[in-house]
Amino acid sequence: MRRVPPGPTKVSSATKPPTTFFQLSQPLTMSTVQISIDYQGSFLDNDWKWDVDENCTPFNWTGLPTELKSRVIESCMGQSLSRGERTAKGSKRYRGAYEVTDRLGPWSSLLRVSHQVRAITLRLSFLGSSSMVFDKGLCICVSNPGKLHHCVKRLGNHLQMVQSNSMPVNKETASLARTYEHYPKIFPHLKQYATFGHGIQKIHLEMSFLDALHFFKVTVGGFKRFWRPHWLDYGVFDRLPNLNQLIIELPDAQGRLVDEARQYGPTLFYEHPFPCPRILHRFVYEQAAEVLAHHKNVTLYGFIDELEKMRYTALRKAAVEAVKLNSKELGELYEEDGGGIELEESVVPGLGVQKTEETKIAVQYAEGIQEHFWPPKCRCEVLCKTVLSPV
Repeated sequence: MRRVPPGPTKVSSATKPPTTFFQLSQPLTMSTVQISIDYQGSFLDNDWKWDVDENCTPFNWTGLPTELKSRVIESCMGQSLSRGERTAKGSKRYRGAYEVTDRLGPWSSLLRVSHQVRAITLRLSFLGSSSMVFDKGLCICVSNPGKLHHCVKRLGNHLQMVQSNSMPVNKETASLARTYEHYPKIFPHLKQYATFGHGIQKIHLEMSFLDALHFFKVTVGGFKRFWRPHWLDYGVFDRLPNLNQLIIELPDAQGRLVDEARQYGPTLFYEHPFPCPRILHRFVYEQAAEVLAHHKNVTLYGFIDELEKMRYTALRKAAVEAVKLNSKELGELYEEDGGGIELEESVVPGLGVQKTEETKIAVQYAEGIQEHFWPPKCRCEVLCKTVLSPV
């Protein structure tokens, strides 16, 4: 006759601890840093307890030091699957911005525990850790500025809410939140209204030739006339206070050098065999070297040859030196000019410098001269076609 194994020992309701969601593989002590935890469901901060002995004595999570809480949460997040592993096991989407929730996987409920646990979880998600799958922090890789716009907008719809006063409740606080959203570096004291977008650490951006000219607001050849007023541009980087690395891939010079049938801009490529991606690259990286000079860690790659790379490096170095006007020098300039700087022309507040009729005519004439600038014809000593596709 087959023996039936004995059932689990029943515990009386008087001694039964509150709902337990985690079971440690070994007793938890203050010296225990690396622990093994099995996920069994969602939880609340007061119910996050462990059974640490045979008598089922509950362990008080809220009594742990912050450093140990961080290690526990880091251990949980370290079990998250990479995107490839999730695809192999069957994809599952979690509520919220997927750039963050995908990093947490089944641990996304950590964001709904308490302000402290949410703050620790978001800090690990944004900054990364060597023990996690996403060890580089919140990195965004996009193939065009349009996708970057949607990504930043999507992350900007989620407040970090790591403090009790992080939620706008009236018109005044909503105005403060919008102010920090657009000018986080100028108003850092409003950081309680930070969003997920403000936690972006690194961006890898690819662009086509036309997208790059629009993104960096190139003006050469009268291109300013083709700017789109609501398109995303390089100013988005100033709205990301924690951005510490920017990698930009120049447009593919070996790709399809043909204009689209309908595009927001002039014709870029001269007829075969005289298209000149080199000069288009120069329009882009010359402007990028100037407008990104105040960003410390900027990398451009995809140059046609080493000579172009050296030229960009020299331009960026000169631009960085030009913007090194520290606060002390600004203070001295302010004192010397009696609290202000005299303008050469009168300015109406909110309208800027008023252009005279002669100035307007001169600008229109200058733009008219450049009507035949596009598309630029390859006049390189060695044709770009020969450099990129040697026979």
